[in-house]
Amino acid sequence: MYNSRQNSSYFIYETIEQSIIPTGQKGGIVIEVSISIVSLIIAVLGLVFSLVTFLDCKKQQRKQATIDAFNKLQAEALDELNTYTTKNIAEISQNPLSPEYKSLSSLLARCDHFSVGVNEKIYDEEVLSKLAAQYFFYLYQKLEPLIRKKRCLGHKESYYKEFETLAKRISTRSKEES
Repeated sequence: MYNSRQNSSYFIYETIEQSIIPTGQKGGIVIEVSISIVSLIIAVLGLVFSLVTFLDCKKQQRKQATIDAFNKLQAEALDELNTYTTKNIAEISQNPLSPEYKSLSSLLARCDHFSVGVNEKIYDEEVLSKLAAQYFFYLYQKLEPLIRKKRCLGHKESYYKEFETLAKRISTRSKEES
């Protein structure tokens, strides 16, 4: 039985195919499409490689920035803080009007600012942990009398919370890894 609808569809397809792809070039089109697909795959692989390289470079830069910032903190604050004992800091904390209190407050603020950078993932916490996990926690404990005094005077428990949070977190992490 003759189906005119099927036959007309076939005729249209054949007509379009013949007008687009001349006889004898159908094999060439398959090769061109294959080459295009291979080119697309290579381009996608290149993009993935570039992305992985970029992210790895960014991670390395973050680690280097952490080391640089820690070295700067060491020179500007930690070395001076090492000259104080916990007892000295507790005594100084009792007199908020003294120059030493203001000096210690400034050094504490630098530690807190660095901690914000680590907590906000600007600096790498893993690198800091390897550099000074236990020291950072020890420093927090050493400065705790000053922190308590400043929180009491300012009526805010959030004062130096970034430093406290970081010191406790990396100390716990360091103990777990040991």
